Amino acid sequence: MVISLQEHIRSGEQVTLSYQGSSVTSTDRGFLHPIIDYQVENLLAEPTVFSIPGTIDAALFTVNMGMVLEPCSDEGGGYNLGYYYLQAI
Repeated sequence: MVISLQEHIRSGEQVTLSYQGSSVTSTDRGFLHPIIDYQVENLLAEPTVFSIPGTIDAALFTVNMGMVLEPCSDEGGGYNLGYYYLQAI
C-alpha cells in the first residue's frame, strides 16, 4: 500500500494514520476496516548539520524542493546544486 502525505514530516515527529472510508479493497476483494489514530513508527534519521562555508555532499539530501543538479565551472569540473523558483501564474 502506498500512502501519500499532505504535509512533510520530520525526524522525531509523531505520526498517526486514520482511515474511515470504505473504498480501499485488497486483492481478495476484502475491504480495509476503519483505522483510527494508528501509531506509525517514524524511522526518519536526524538531519545532518553542516558548517557553511563548506562542502555538502548531494547524496546526503533527503528532501528536494526546488534544487537542481547543474554543471559547474570550478577547477576540476563536476556538478553543483542550484535552485529554481517557479512562480504561480
